[in-house]
Amino acid sequence: MDLDLSKRNTKGLVSLSIPAEDILRSLLGSRYNHIHGVQLDENRWKRILANLEKTLRKSIDANTETDAIHKAEIDRYLGIIHSAVNSQENTDPDILLTLVGICFELLGGLLDNRSKRIINNHPNNFRTNRMRSIHYTQSKVQKCRVIMRSALYEVFKKYYSKNRLESNFNGDTEKFIDWFKKMYPEAYAKLF
Repeated sequence: MDLDLSKRNTKGLVSLSIPAEDILRSLLGSRYNHIHGVQLDENRWKRILANLEKTLRKSIDANTETDAIHKAEIDRYLGIIHSAVNSQENTDPDILLTLVGICFELLGGLLDNRSKRIINNHPNNFRTNRMRSIHYTQSKVQKCRVIMRSALYEVFKKYYSKNRLESNFNGDTEKFIDWFKKMYPEAYAKLF
């Protein structure tokens, strides 16, 4: 898989790959109306990044409940992105590394390997749960959505088809989950 999602040429124009454009369309909706293959000039690229920063900020606010220190760290990273987007220079590396920082903050906190000369593969060198940890919970409705979506993934296609799942889901989430557990116990165990 090609992970190079954007390339900047010598004239400062940015070319986006199809996966990068798909990500932007998913996040920005109709605000992202770029035609594939057309290179973006610096101003257009910065406007896209500004919309991305706003979407990220709103999504973090809507989906996280955390302590004040954690919130301050996330806000600090969002401030760095905001400054980089408003800069007249090419700040793609700053934005990229700040997004990585936000990812680690949302995992629990930034790693602290500064004092280590060599970082070995010991799990403690990669733990982000010194001050907080992630706990995902799912309502019955969310579990139903996961089950329905699982039919699109190759590993679960051998168990069932999406049509079979949809025909047994009549809006009663509890009955559907009970039916699914009975019909596909191995798949249920793999999903949850």
